Amino acid sequence: METSYILRRIGESDIPFLYELFHDSEVTKLMSHSFQTENDAREYFVFISGVNEEGSEPGKVYVILNGNSAPIGIVGFDYILGPTAYLVFALSPKYWGRDIMSRALHEFLQKDGKPYRNIIARINDCNEPALKLIQELPFKIQIELLKSSNY
Repeated sequence: METSYILRRIGESDIPFLYELFHDSEVTKLMSHSFQTENDAREYFVFISGVNEEGSEPGKVYVILNGNSAPIGIVGFDYILGPTAYLVFALSPKYWGRDIMSRALHEFLQKDGKPYRNIIARINDCNEPALKLIQELPFKIQIELLKSSNY
């Protein structure tokens, strides 16, 4: 049976969930960074919500909610500058292997990806599940491999 989900624009009330998600060692072991404090999550939320000094536009990040409206992940563009958008996606380990992220990415990119000529996903070079997921999507996404030695 397919697990249901909905996408909702991220809001300030989601900061505790962002911290929980990006502090989870299973989630962050294959990512470039983790949040050490809830303030890290707050700073990230402020970054994706506003225009920074480089003139980037606010991000388009959505929280993935399960059938009970509980947050289980995020998907979106956390940095947008002109025709280039950087893809962010993460899912609570409890929901891995259920095809949720594949469907959420597809839905998000179908809806919000069209205006951007360059969509970039920064992925740890040893994160094979994320690499496979991006490569299987029917969208042109440039992958920037982050070397494990950078961490």
